[in-house]
Amino acid sequence: MPLAVNDRGQTYGSAGAGEEPDLIAVVATNGRQGYVDADELADATGSSQNFTSPEEALRWQEERAGRAVVVPVFLSDGVTRVGDFVVQ
Repeated sequence: MPLAVNDRGQTYGSAGAGEEPDLIAVVATNGRQGYVDADELADATGSSQNFTSPEEALRWQEERAGRAVVVPVFLSDGVTRVGDFVVQ
């Protein structure tokens, strides 16, 4: 099933097999359903990093240990903020 597209041209929906939308479906800390920007989520989780060794990845994790990263949650329009998603 193709991903939905908002007025800004961003795809949105659940991350699944083969396709990752620009806006990924999540539940915010306040219980509201919405979407996080895929790039912001990748930065928060470290998946956007280009680690050159396992040691470098472990160092990145250790530097961020115990810190939470708050990623804004939006409606499918990608503009209207409805909450926060926390990455630990």
